[in-house]
Amino acid sequence: MLYSYPVVIATSVLMFICATISPLTYSPLTYAAEHNNGRSGVSSASMKTEQQANPIQGTWQLVSGRYLNEQQQWVDYASLNLSAIKIIAASHFSFTTVQQTATGPKFWAAGTGTYQLTNTTYTEQPSLNSFGAVVGQEFVFEYQLKNNQLHTQRVENGDLQEVEVWQRL
Repeated sequence: MLYSYPVVIATSVLMFICATISPLTYSPLTYAAEHNNGRSGVSSASMKTEQQANPIQGTWQLVSGRYLNEQQQWVDYASLNLSAIKIIAASHFSFTTVQQTATGPKFWAAGTGTYQLTNTTYTEQPSLNSFGAVVGQEFVFEYQLKNNQLHTQRVENGDLQEVEVWQRL
C-alpha cells in the first residue's frame, strides 16, 4: 500500500521519536551527548560502549551512492543531486531523501521501519515508505564502518543493486 509523502515523513519522524525516547532504547546520556556535542559531562567511554553495542546507531548523512535502474544501468546519486539523512535508533530506522533543484529541495523518497543487525549485515523491514515496498519486504545490506562512515551495498539474487556511503553526524 502506498501512502502520501507527508504521511510517510510525519510517521517516520513520529516512529523515530517514539523509538528513541523509550527508556529501554535511549539513555539520558545519549541525549545529552547528542545535544551538547559531548560537553555535558558524558564520558567518551560511555559513548563508545553504546556504539560498540550497536555501532550503526546514530544519525547519518548521505555522502555518495549509486543504484541499478530498471534498464540495468548504474545511476549515480550525484547526477540526480540527491541528499539524505538516515536515523538509526536501537530497533528502528528512518530516512528522507530529497533532490536539490534550482527551485529548492524536492521530495525524492522516505521510509521507516525496523531493522536487524549482524556483524556484517543490516536488514531493513520498512513499515511505511514512498517507493512501493510491501509490508514484510526486506532490504539486506552488507555493511562496513570506516572512519565514521557507514558503507553499504545491497545485493538481490546475487546481483549488486545499490551502493551507499553515509557519514556519521
